[in-house]
Amino acid sequence: ACGSTHCLKLILETGQLTSAQIRAASELGIAAGVDFLKTSTGKVAVNATVEAGAIMLDVIAAHGGRCGFKAAGGIRSLADAALYLDLARARLGDGWITPAHFRIGASALYDALLPLLA
Repeated sequence: ACGSTHCLKLILETGQLTSAQIRAASELGIAAGVDFLKTSTGKVAVNATVEAGAIMLDVIAAHGGRCGFKAAGGIRSLADAALYLDLARARLGDGWITPAHFRIGASALYDALLPLLA
């Protein structure tokens, strides 16, 4: 949708949508050519949920994995992040999980990761 020099992300604010709306918005976004579907801005009461992520990843898988996925909003632990990684792996395989396709937006994870990197 933006060409090869830009990345277009569609933020769905899934905590404010029904499952049917998440699925429909994901379908529309992929049809429009977005590069990534993103779960949330993190600025609402209900942010990313595993259930919403599963719906979005199911739609991405149904379209051949050509769109990326970014889980964001409310992801505060490595265990939370691992849930989204497992969802993506189960639906799209290990080869799909690259920075070009799979991202987690969670500034709260920074402090949890630092001790592991030392």
